[in-house]
Amino acid sequence: MKLKAIIEKGKDGLYSIYIPDIAGLFGTGETETEAKENLNESIEIALEHVEETGEWGDYSPLNGNYTLE
Repeated sequence: MKLKAIIEKGKDGLYSIYIPDIAGLFGTGETETEAKENLNESIEIALEHVEETGEWGDYSPLNGNYTLE
């Protein structure tokens, strides 16, 4: 499954990236690379939550194989 990630540069010069299909997952940074790394950390935290609770909830698009586009 391909998940679309949107990256934007704010007026403050910082970058933000989010996945429209998954509420609450985002990343920020001074560079695009830093924002993407921050998003990947958010995904890891979400998957840890799923592992602990057994509940996918809003994170169900991460269930199985996915790639970020």
